[in-house]
Amino acid sequence: MRVSGTTGARVTALALAGLIASGQSGQTTPAAFGSGLAGWSFTRETLQDGSVDCRATLQADAQAPAMGFVATPDDSGVGYFTAAGPGFSGTWAESEMTAAGAADRLTVSGDGQRLMFNGIDPVRMEDIAKAGGFTYLLTGVANGGGRVDLGPHAAEALKMLWDCTDG
Repeated sequence: MRVSGTTGARVTALALAGLIASGQSGQTTPAAFGSGLAGWSFTRETLQDGSVDCRATLQADAQAPAMGFVATPDDSGVGYFTAAGPGFSGTWAESEMTAAGAADRLTVSGDGQRLMFNGIDPVRMEDIAKAGGFTYLLTGVANGGGRVDLGPHAAEALKMLWDCTDG
């Protein structure tokens, strides 16, 4: 279920990611998945439309960064990253995320506590995890940039995330 879908499926997955960020995501409470890995914990939640949201959170870091993937019933899906973002509330289209020598333009949303980097392709997620994190710049926001450190075990955590979405 790691294959990017059509534009329609991506829009659906982005809408789901927005619901996840707002706390209105699913019918169930996220359930623990797996046994954890080097400070990473994993959850799996079935959403109202049957999609599955798998999330890995790095508990040992003050930012508590997380990476997740929403796998839709039609075998498409989209990834996301979240990190602490106190005071940042709103949506910033065309923001920049840079990792592994490449920059991406994407929409970032914030609820005043956390930032959500939406619409990440699975292949790009692998690049970011291997790089151990990314830097970002929110469009039009003074001091709206930073670094999200995913640590040295992010690629292993992403592999467990894929196992979650496949199961």
